[in-house]
Amino acid sequence: MPFRGALQILLFVTAVVTGASSLVVMIASESAASNPVPTTVPVTTSTTTTTIYVEPLIYVVQRGDTLFRIAEKNQVDMRLLMEMNGINNPDALDYGRKLKLPPATGFVPAPVPTTMAP
Repeated sequence: MPFRGALQILLFVTAVVTGASSLVVMIASESAASNPVPTTVPVTTSTTTTTIYVEPLIYVVQRGDTLFRIAEKNQVDMRLLMEMNGINNPDALDYGRKLKLPPATGFVPAPVPTTMAP
């Protein structure tokens, strides 16, 4: 096939190079299909919870207080209040006595870190 000019030679070379590169891409993609590369990485996570102890609150019994009212006012179970303070008889409550009350939240879990190790 005789070429008439530089433009025809350039077009012919471009067609040959494009065809060859397409052939290489096709062979490479067939090879990749037979040996797939994993696209996901298994991740192992662990959860740890840290608890922080909060000291109990102290309530001083006032004249006219009852154990039931103190428990109700502080949203505490009366049996728990009796157990925490070693009280056997809820009717025998002396004013001026210091009662331990559980903190509002008890044990507070520390937040789990949101960052992952590399």
